[in-house]
Amino acid sequence: MMTVGIIGGLGPDSTVDYYRRILAAWGRENPSTAPSLVIDSLDVRRALHLVDTDRSALVEYLLESLRRLAGAGADFAAMTANTPHIVFDELAVRSPIPLMSIVEVCAEEARRRGFVRLGLLGTRFTMEAPFYPAVFARYGIAVVSPNDADRVWVHERYVGQLLRGEFRDDTRREFTSLVGRLRDEHGIDGIILGGTELPLLLSSPVIEQVPVLDTTALHVAVIVERLRRADVLPSTARKPATSASLRPARTLRMAIDAPATAVYSYVTDPRNLPEWARGVGTAPVSEGAGVWRLDTAGGPVRVQFAPANSFGIADHVVTPLADGVPVDVPLRIIPNGAGSEVLLTLFQQLGMSDARFVADADLVRADLTRLKERCERGPARTA
Repeated sequence: MMTVGIIGGLGPDSTVDYYRRILAAWGRENPSTAPSLVIDSLDVRRALHLVDTDRSALVEYLLESLRRLAGAGADFAAMTANTPHIVFDELAVRSPIPLMSIVEVCAEEARRRGFVRLGLLGTRFTMEAPFYPAVFARYGIAVVSPNDADRVWVHERYVGQLLRGEFRDDTRREFTSLVGRLRDEHGIDGIILGGTELPLLLSSPVIEQVPVLDTTALHVAVIVERLRRADVLPSTARKPATSASLRPARTLRMAIDAPATAVYSYVTDPRNLPEWARGVGTAPVSEGAGVWRLDTAGGPVRVQFAPANSFGIADHVVTPLADGVPVDVPLRIIPNGAGSEVLLTLFQQLGMSDARFVADADLVRADLTRLKERCERGPARTA
């Protein structure tokens, strides 16, 4: 069984809420079993202090938790709070296990529901930081926060009441009124509860005629889906690969009438991906250390190629930001006379049906055909 690692304590009540929701969601379809999870509880006061004063130390504090979770057997992890996502990108690159983003999950749901302008509530760090607007902008969705005075009020109530487990009726009424003002003044068509204590205070799916995006509920749904995808497989499919439990794989071949060195240089430059890889909609953005972020038809992903080498090894890892589960893609460019052979191996992923695997192979074969046409057409941008 796959195990999720939970970075909890940020704060305690929302961590308990996550735990209860995960169990309830799992039980609705698997009432005779329970999911496997490990919780590492941190000090919310220390975390908030580091958010305010030392982001590098915050990264290290959260990484220590991720390492403990990985050591306890977690296969992937999630943070039960929005504010620590202020350093999500730094964490995701260094985490020993995949990290699931609450912001990406929320953005995908907002796009699915057709929202175009959303209000954002949370701590002042969340409301004032760029991580929500930046992620949602990739989906063509605007995010607006309350004005200065209202942000101060929201933060004071969040830290002074909600994180202490105090959920008062008068505070609920004020938050409800604030959502109404955001609707009237900014024309929002939805409100993001960008703090995981907020759903404990505001449980209605609609506030002041404004639909609610409950980040806790959305995050939990993806966590449970990830756990369930692994659980439905036969036990042999979840074991580490051995001679008796290898994953199904297909190696696709494409002959290209172009020098192997040129094909290698072209393939390993992520900026070229939109020209030949299906569903890549925008030019990749470098995040440093050989990591690139790009948008695809299936959502945003990170791509990292193997270090440059003279052997034609173009292996790369594709990590969807929504679930943080990396996909290894072995890729070789082999000299063949004056031309080259491109060999790409696909592995059937956990939870993927045989029909879907065949369909994916057909799509990748079409990508390789586009790669062939592009490389044989003439000089192209190379790394």
